[in-house]
Amino acid sequence: MNFSVYSSILSLFVKSLWIVIPLVLFYIALDFYLRNKKLEYLKNISWKFLEVKIPVDISRSAKAMEEVFSALHIISSKPNFWDKFTKGKVADWLVFEIFGRGGEIHFYVRCQEKHRNLVEASIYAHYPEAEVKEVEDYTESFSSLFSSQYYDLYAAEFKLEKENAYPIKTYSYFEDKEEEKNIDPLSSIAEVISNLKSDETILIQLLIRPADKNKEWVKKGEEIISEIIGTKIKKKNTFGHLSDFLGNLARAPFSPPVWTEEEKKESKYGSLTSGQKNMIEAIETKISKLAYEVSLRFLYIDNKDEFTERNVTSVLGAFRQYSSYNIFKKKDLIGKYKFFKEKKTMIDKEKVYSIFIKRIFPDDDFFILDTEELATIYHYPTILIKAPLVREKKAKRGGPPLGLPMV
Repeated sequence: MNFSVYSSILSLFVKSLWIVIPLVLFYIALDFYLRNKKLEYLKNISWKFLEVKIPVDISRSAKAMEEVFSALHIISSKPNFWDKFTKGKVADWLVFEIFGRGGEIHFYVRCQEKHRNLVEASIYAHYPEAEVKEVEDYTESFSSLFSSQYYDLYAAEFKLEKENAYPIKTYSYFEDKEEEKNIDPLSSIAEVISNLKSDETILIQLLIRPADKNKEWVKKGEEIISEIIGTKIKKKNTFGHLSDFLGNLARAPFSPPVWTEEEKKESKYGSLTSGQKNMIEAIETKISKLAYEVSLRFLYIDNKDEFTERNVTSVLGAFRQYSSYNIFKKKDLIGKYKFFKEKKTMIDKEKVYSIFIKRIFPDDDFFILDTEELATIYHYPTILIKAPLVREKKAKRGGPPLGLPMV
């Protein structure tokens, strides 16, 4: 009897192969087609690499950079299915970088050629003293470092520990009415870079693309707030609406229709602690602002025999200062630490090389930051940063280039 059952199952499976195999092959072929279309699209993108130089005595806070990110939010919307299928199109993204070598800090923006005017105009609008200039991509020299037996590296990417709706600590927390108490959150990283030797390199890479306001992370934020306040809504099902309709139909000759309100859990807002109220306000602020999908990476290169581990720990520690309702957690990509294997293969180094050099925005592996959070992590040095490492613009310029569209 059992043999008969197994025989029937096997027979059914064999007979269904003529359906299953073509479907599997179609899926594989479709995936291969879409991947090649995407690679072709990415290969044909024309990129511009811009360096931004800022006067050393600039007095603007990170708020100016928040306005820059707000202006740039217009760069792209997600492509529709037809554009994805026929052109391999992906959503546009921007890359903002902090690069340190030999005691100097540099600020770069990588953008598509079609967005160059918008990027320059956005920066000039809020940093009129700045100088934005197209330069060669410094990462061209990285390949020789990775292939050299004399250099080693540490690389990591950052993620948010909790749900995207929970915010990190932003620049407004570091500001005080009394100027002497103001702190630039960038100063910790600037201090590390100021002490780099000529053969040491630090790269902080921020890839961003506009996030949809109707995404699940916004809804999740609203759910978190509802749970804290205690206003969970019990939505009526189809039978509830039908019951209301039939009841009103029966009473129609004698009374106007009455619709049952959706049941709500009793609010406990008045009994919330000040901490809970502050959390609600912080989440509401984040989900109401313009936001970006973000990929954040850190790379450190040093002489293999003199690998300075404290520079790695100092940069990683600098990201802990943003800890609030949310926290940055790191994921090691590769590294030379005492608890890592001493020998790194060229394959590992080539993988890291590819990630940092190509600057491809990951399909799914990203998190959400609003414009205020972004500006906290990446902004141009203020007068509060005293380290003599800033590659500043030494002469004042009369203004942005003539004819440049302003935002």
